[in-house]
Amino acid sequence: MFMAQYSTTAKADWRRRMMAPCWAALIVGGVIFLLAMTVLLPVRGAALVPILAHADISRDAEARATTVVGDQPAVGDRTAVGDRIDVGYRSEVGNPPAVGSRLVVGDRLGIGVFEKYTTMEQAEQGAALATLVERSEISGEQTIQADGTVMAPFIGALPAASMSATAFEALLAEEYAAVLGGEISVVVRVVEREPVYVTGAIPSSAALDYRPNMIVMHAIAVTGTDQRAGVDDWQRLDLARERVRMHQARARLVDLLGRASVLLTNAGRPDTASDMLAAQVGQQEAERRLAEARRVFELEDAHRTAEIRAAEQSAEMIGEELGIVTEGLGDAEADMRLKSERASQFEAHLASGLTSDNHVQIVRNERAEAINRWNSMRATRSRLERNLAEVRQTAIRIELERIVDQEQEIQSLRAAIAQEEQVLESLAPMLGARPPFGAGGESEHDLEFEIVRRTPAGIERLEADLYTPLQPGDILDVKPRSGGRYAYLSL
Repeated sequence: MFMAQYSTTAKADWRRRMMAPCWAALIVGGVIFLLAMTVLLPVRGAALVPILAHADISRDAEARATTVVGDQPAVGDRTAVGDRIDVGYRSEVGNPPAVGSRLVVGDRLGIGVFEKYTTMEQAEQGAALATLVERSEISGEQTIQADGTVMAPFIGALPAASMSATAFEALLAEEYAAVLGGEISVVVRVVEREPVYVTGAIPSSAALDYRPNMIVMHAIAVTGTDQRAGVDDWQRLDLARERVRMHQARARLVDLLGRASVLLTNAGRPDTASDMLAAQVGQQEAERRLAEARRVFELEDAHRTAEIRAAEQSAEMIGEELGIVTEGLGDAEADMRLKSERASQFEAHLASGLTSDNHVQIVRNERAEAINRWNSMRATRSRLERNLAEVRQTAIRIELERIVDQEQEIQSLRAAIAQEEQVLESLAPMLGARPPFGAGGESEHDLEFEIVRRTPAGIERLEADLYTPLQPGDILDVKPRSGGRYAYLSL
């Protein structure tokens, strides 16, 4: 029994001695793993920052792109909510956004400010290789305040309400370029917009997410009405859709006319678009839209002018360097001829026995070095002449591209204007021949609408109908008409 007990104790002691090194190895391995993760994880995170920033900018640029509707479908072929449609994109610069896409009080904006850095090697290879570095100390999120301004670091309050995101980007880029003294690019994206609040003759107030080009009818459709719609109601709905389509075509036409007027004036051609614009929106509104389109064009033109000026300055610098090299080449050529004549004299003396081979070899080496310097200077001059020609061609190319791009845009605008005019001409007779809502017209609507809107100038109360555009933060007050068919809206 004693031997059995001793054997058991010995085995347990042996196991403890064998397991101790294993536990020590596991602990050391765990410590090494934690240290490695502490070092590697920040490096991997830093490597992902530019990738994520680029993806965020790409998504923001795609979100700000607006669609251009092609051939509009007939009444019976119109798409319903949820249908997938093919759309194209149009530039905000060439086609400013509609009123519903402009910034309003309460919008929360994500602002990214990037500064362009170009090394000497990148400058020789072209501006496309420049590096954009985000200025994190002035980038971030800002909310449009009640007075319609945004507090920009290092600048102060800047007006943002009623501007498009593209126009506000251009304003920020111009202001920061003046403050920072570099080439600045700005990306503005709408992070969050206030909802549209619906109250009044409904069982419960509702807050609806804002959608672009949202009108009162959208809010009523989402909130819901009672289910007593007859055939005439479906006809009214079709008519309402056609009216929305006509309003959208008119808004696009107004934007196109403003851009076309500015381009035609700059090209020295007769400006027929401004008169058409005034006929659509009135003289005062036409002047405001033309001023905004002119500001965008001036920013574009200033960018092209700066590129041409940079190319001209590069050409001047290369020309000065070429003059210095040409002067040095003349000196090198004179030195080469002098060393060649001296070498010839020493070779003649060697043939007469008046000098030694060592002296002749020294003179020959001096001649070879002079010839090498002369050839090197010639190669440098050729390289500078080639660079000068390339820079001058770049300046000429930029100017020609500006002229060609402007001409192409004028042609595209003419085609787009003709298309929108055709849409309006096709819809106007139909909508003018049918009463808006029943034989009695709009005065017989069963509901009245009032919009309470917050603006930089204060609170406004606006009378509205089913086609009145809504903005983020609007309060839509629904009121039943006395003796109307709908006493309430059911959710």
